[in-house]
Amino acid sequence: MRIITLTDDEKTQLLSVLSELDPDAPPDRRTHSRHNASGDICLYTIAAQKIKRLQASLINVSANGLGFSAFKELKKDSKVIIRVRFIEGGGSLILAVIRNCRSLNNGLFQVGVQFSEKVEDPRGDTMPPMDWVL
Repeated sequence: MRIITLTDDEKTQLLSVLSELDPDAPPDRRTHSRHNASGDICLYTIAAQKIKRLQASLINVSANGLGFSAFKELKKDSKVIIRVRFIEGGGSLILAVIRNCRSLNNGLFQVGVQFSEKVEDPRGDTMPPMDWVL
């Protein structure tokens, strides 16, 4: 199978044609396009007022969220904290909500999150706000 890459305009056109073929198809709710990305990311899951580290692999990113794969199934509507570091220095802590999680054939789970809140993390040692954990 050959994989093709579509521009945003081509994707919009394709979705428009497909929706005409199936009028009952749900509309595309994305307001920002996704961009393929790769690399290891460190997340922190939040459960029962405890934070646990989770290693994951980035799949894609958009203005409102990101997709990643992990060896752990994550519950829809649960929250994770993403620590972002910049090469130039500084960074952010981002609170995100799990919007979907599906099992893949290789033991991994593909997860999509939506960004919720952000705090600056200039030195990489900022603790998450307490209301994120409670």
